[in-house]
Amino acid sequence: MISIAELKKKYLGAPEATDEDMEIVRAIREYVDAEIMPRRKDLEGGWHRDENLARDTFNKIYQGLVDIDIQRATWPAGLGGPGISNVANDLIN
Repeated sequence: MISIAELKKKYLGAPEATDEDMEIVRAIREYVDAEIMPRRKDLEGGWHRDENLARDTFNKIYQGLVDIDIQRATWPAGLGGPGISNVANDLIN
């Protein structure tokens, strides 16, 4: 697991990022490393080899992103978003 200090070093262009912003970025990075990267070959070209595998993989990955609320990251809290800072949103993107 990457530390907050390592993340801050990596994202030197965001000196105003808080520890909370870095926690959000770390959680998403861990999800990507654990869930998306190991399955990327099932998506890349998977449609040509096994359409059902590719579709199932996509659906699992997408559901995981929904579960961690990434699809609404840019929404303000008043509209049902998680209310993360613009800095965290930029780092996610």
